[in-house]
Amino acid sequence: MKILLTVTLILNFLFEGPVGVFLVLSPEASLPGGSAEALFWVRNYGVAAMAIASMALWAWPSRTDFKAMGVALGYLMGFHIALAIALFTSGLQPGGAIIHSVLAVLCVLLYFQRARWCDPRKS
Repeated sequence: MKILLTVTLILNFLFEGPVGVFLVLSPEASLPGGSAEALFWVRNYGVAAMAIASMALWAWPSRTDFKAMGVALGYLMGFHIALAIALFTSGLQPGGAIIHSVLAVLCVLLYFQRARWCDPRKS
């Protein structure tokens, strides 16, 4: 389970971090000819993606703390579940929907199995 946690945190960082930076620095590339309001929302999603990517860095030092992992994995699974639903219902980005679905499943699995590598009594 520790290896799966490590892989999940790394995947989260590697998928969300570059996308977030790209969307913040160059929203016009993802939405050519978009309105100012649309570009604003693309940038906002970029900031959210960078924040979610940073969760891997924030969670790493506390990866054996039951409560801290509950919070970190709870945020990650909430984000990935919501985004997977949004992407599947839009039908516009099947690749993104699949990636977020996989990350959501991993985070849910890890959330409910975190007692395997954390000691719930120490939190």
